[in-house]
Amino acid sequence: MDGNQPFAVTVSHPREGRAVLSIRGDLDLASAQALREPLAESLSRNSLVVIEMGACGFMDSSGLRVLLAAAQRAGQAGGALRLVEVGPEVERVIEMTGLLETLPIFADVDAALAE
Repeated sequence: MDGNQPFAVTVSHPREGRAVLSIRGDLDLASAQALREPLAESLSRNSLVVIEMGACGFMDSSGLRVLLAAAQRAGQAGGALRLVEVGPEVERVIEMTGLLETLPIFADVDAALAE
């Protein structure tokens, strides 16, 4: 991912009670707050939140903390957080930290919404 590309989050609602957040750019200390707010809003209004990460090439511990907190919040409310189109570098971070069960990865949005 081009480190000069500005971070952006787009939110859509393909079905009732479902939100898809598409992120573009690196998820790191500089951008974590930009994801935290729309993610919290989506979790408060939807039982399933999917984060599309195909345009995210890098994630550091700040980004991981945002995703982990969101997954825990979703679980406590009886909902779920799922990741899709996760690149190899980001998936490696999730794997290395032992969080694949907490942050489940699906091939695409349709698969994540179907479960």
